[in-house]
Amino acid sequence: MSASPRVSVALATYNGERYLEAQLQSLAEQTVPPLELVVGDDGSTDGTAEILSRFAARAPFPVHRLPAGRRLGYRVNFLRTAAACAGDLVAFCDQDDVWLPRKLQVSAEAFADPHVLAAAHNVFLMAADGTRMGRLKPAFADRTVSEHDLPPFSFFPGFTMTIRRDLLAFERFWAMSDDTFNVGERLGHDTWFFFLAGALGRIRLIGEEVALYRQHPANVSGQKADRSAAGDLAAKLADRTGEYRRRVELAANRAAILTGLLEAFAAPDPETARFLKAHPVRSDDVRSLRDKYLILMERSRRRATLYADRSTFGWLPGLTRSVLAGDYGVGDPWRPSPLGLARDVVGALAGVARRTPAA
Repeated sequence: MSASPRVSVALATYNGERYLEAQLQSLAEQTVPPLELVVGDDGSTDGTAEILSRFAARAPFPVHRLPAGRRLGYRVNFLRTAAACAGDLVAFCDQDDVWLPRKLQVSAEAFADPHVLAAAHNVFLMAADGTRMGRLKPAFADRTVSEHDLPPFSFFPGFTMTIRRDLLAFERFWAMSDDTFNVGERLGHDTWFFFLAGALGRIRLIGEEVALYRQHPANVSGQKADRSAAGDLAAKLADRTGEYRRRVELAANRAAILTGLLEAFAAPDPETARFLKAHPVRSDDVRSLRDKYLILMERSRRRATLYADRSTFGWLPGLTRSVLAGDYGVGDPWRPSPLGLARDVVGALAGVARRTPAA
């Protein structure tokens, strides 16, 4: 790949007329313009199509609109749109945000490191009317990480991410993924490519805020208010069994995907072979990550047992097993800290209190 990779923008739209023009204008104002804008519309019935047509007529780069078809949902729509891109890199774009002028420039520069398979940056939050509301994530310095370096199931929002298009070679493994937040769904493009890039190479995390993340009631995702915050905190602390059991399922799913990737690398088809030639992958690193997910699966299963027995000291044997197994630690993003241990103890005691009849 050349020293200055070509960047395609993959925009997914659906009834986005309210904010779309501002987003499109921000694409036109990039200091490094994209190679192209590829738009996958998911059956809009408002003025989205007209807005896109007007922009295509004046845009300083080609605008390609994919043929309309049946409703796909944002997950498949983003993958379909990315697959239609011609650039070396693909920058994902939502319809309701605003990109600051340096976004594509800063993102593309991250790929000077050949080991980097994805880049993600910080952003400013903004209200529906455009008022800035602070950062999405606390300020951080630029750094290059892998999946090993971050807490499991980490991700950045998709519109902050730019990926090497080569990662699309592994779409068949996306089809077996389990969404972190929605049981029965496949992973969103953000969580999928963040996981895949961190498993097979490196991710460049960029501290500069180079976009505005619009918050409004119609967001597919966003910094929505926690409506349960005023609810029964004791109840949430007292029964985290479901949370830990879900983590067992998610860890098992990630381990299965990594096992599938290892098998694919051992006997690569032509597409996988092309990826491996361009981006050599250390199978030992992938195997080590797979084993970490298997350990996380067992650790989560042990923590779930803390809440199974609500007798006065019924939680103590489970806690003892977790401590002796080394489930808690300091400075390891894959193990809960002493604070996590304290939270488990408080949660177990809260469960006992809720099961103990009032005097």
